[in-house]
Amino acid sequence: MSIEADKMLGVVGEGTIPLSGVIRLSVPEGFGSFFIADRLPHFASQHPNLTIEMVNIQQIVSLSRREADISISLNTPKAGAYYFEKICSYILYIYASKDYLKQHGKIERRSDLAKHPFIGYIEDMIFTPELNYLGEIVPGLRPSYQTSSVFAQAKACRAGYGLCVLPYYMGNMFDDLVAVMPHSIPIHRDYFLVCHNDVIDAARIRPLIDFIRAETAKSNDWFAGFPSQFV
Repeated sequence: MSIEADKMLGVVGEGTIPLSGVIRLSVPEGFGSFFIADRLPHFASQHPNLTIEMVNIQQIVSLSRREADISISLNTPKAGAYYFEKICSYILYIYASKDYLKQHGKIERRSDLAKHPFIGYIEDMIFTPELNYLGEIVPGLRPSYQTSSVFAQAKACRAGYGLCVLPYYMGNMFDDLVAVMPHSIPIHRDYFLVCHNDVIDAARIRPLIDFIRAETAKSNDWFAGFPSQFV
């Protein structure tokens, strides 16, 4: 849909004509399922004439092919007519279940990590280098249990299989998970909002962009997951 067509659907702030149309938002699984999914229905209820589509399988959606209007991404476009901005930084830790640590003992040294099984992404399906965490922890470390879903990784970790890298905002939701060596091994990443230059000011798009900005800003401390929260 062109900007001219969007303008015919109403001007944001005047409220004379309800906004309508379809907005497709592409998000990483963790950000989608463990953050924005709880908040997006509130936006949708405020704009009942808009249809909101949230795609959680980001690697199959292409902004360049216009398969999404807005993307939340772990990196920025290298080329093309895109608008992008960093909306927040977030931190990840190694997690283990409490039962796993009771059985195998406390982990206090980086050199001990290679002795434990890791859960991670399927290596040849990692669609962005920002998801390849394990090499930052111990060079050459490979997950012995691999899945393309971060939610499935968390489930395997909670089941006591081994260790797993999770965003703090996700791992903190589970009382049976414990951050391992959080002061020593934090992993830092950023989330970026990306869209085509020609839709950034579209009337149907701009309210959702503003909503995502506001919600992530309110949750900055949660994303940051400061190590001082751990003992």
